[in-house]
Formats: sequence, C-alpha cells, structure tokens
Amino acid sequence: MEYLPHLRHAEADGVKIHISALDRLFSQYIRTRDHWTCQRCGKVHPPPTMALHYAHTYKRRHQLTRWDADNADALCYGCHQYFEEHWPEHLTWKRQRIGHPRFQRLTRRHQMVGRVDVVATALYYRQQLQSPERR
Repeated sequence: MEYLPHLRHAEADGVKIHISALDRLFSQYIRTRDHWTCQRCGKVHPPPTMALHYAHTYKRRHQLTRWDADNADALCYGCHQYFEEHWPEHLTWKRQRIGHPRFQRLTRRHQMVGRVDVVATALYYRQQLQSPERR
C-alpha cells in the first residue's frame, strides 16, 4: 500500500484548507489535461505557475467529486474568482463544457455520500500523468 503524506495547510480567504498529496497530484493532472490553459478565457500559463488554478464546480468538501476530473477545470485566478462569485453561471458553463448527460451524472455523484479510495485514485492520476500522450 502506498503512503500518502500528511495533509498540508493553505489559506484561502482567511480559512485554512487541507492540501493532501492527492490534491497536489490532481491539480497537476487537471492543469496538464487542460494544457496549462485557462478553460474560460484561453490564457496560457506555462508551468510552473501558481496563476493557473484547478477549480472545482462542486466544492471540494464533497469527497465523491473532490478528485473527479469532470468536476474540475484549469482556470486562471481571475476566472476562478469570477465563477466563485457567479456560481449559477459556472454551472451553466460547466454543463455546456461537458454536455448535459455527463453534467447530470456529476451532479448525482455530488449528491451521494461515500468515500473514495485515495490510494487507488492517486495511482490512477499518477499513471495518467506518465502516459505518453500527456507529455
């Protein structure tokens, strides 16, 4: 069984949030998947950068969708903040981006209660990042 390092803390709007090894790996995966480009405005942010966030549609406190690739997009700081302040518009944008059937499945997963196998999930994203088409 793989060991995942302890949680680290970051601060967002004065609130401490936990950043796990899986969170960091997932962030890398989403930004790589999206070619280090803000999916809303199209601005490219070459790595390494803190200017490009991985942003959740449904909040990260919901474990079943926290590391779900359909629930996250690479967004620049400005677009991320905009969607945080205009959540209904974010939902509309996301539905258009992934299509109505996938959006409905994502919404159902968000409403479910359960736990994620973080070790298996980390292994999956690590393998995805190492695949030749991701480089």
